[in-house]
Amino acid sequence: MRGCVRLAKSREDIAAVREVFDTYLLLLRNDYDNPCGYEQGRSTMAGFPENHSALFLAEYEGKPVGACGLMRINEVDIELVRLYCKPEVRGMGLGARLVKACIDTAHREGFKRLLLSTEPVMGAAIKLYEGLGFENTTNYKPGTSACSRFMFLSIVSEP
Repeated sequence: MRGCVRLAKSREDIAAVREVFDTYLLLLRNDYDNPCGYEQGRSTMAGFPENHSALFLAEYEGKPVGACGLMRINEVDIELVRLYCKPEVRGMGLGARLVKACIDTAHREGFKRLLLSTEPVMGAAIKLYEGLGFENTTNYKPGTSACSRFMFLSIVSEP
């Protein structure tokens, strides 16, 4: 297995996650022409990292190459946010490992649904989510969202 995925705990890990998130937000604005998504993302970063329940960092050859986070919505729902892997490591399974870390954490913490929002242009991410069992849902966010596709995964607790 190439690369590693771990919970970001140290100051250095959290700074690396922030850098990956910033790269992702710039991608939204510059490459995907989604200034609204960029602005909404920047506004949630104002409370970083305190507004995140958990942060995950992917590394390859000792360098940060991907990240994602979890943000609590309510007692039963938690949101997977900002899954991003740098282009040079795509296809190595790090994105799937990041999502699985979120699923495991959400399950362990007793949440019933893992939600996410994305854009149809992010086809590889959507394919990954669908392959892990995510299904389409309606907008679960208050107000309007910069995203147009919403997905969820039911987290089933064993009896």
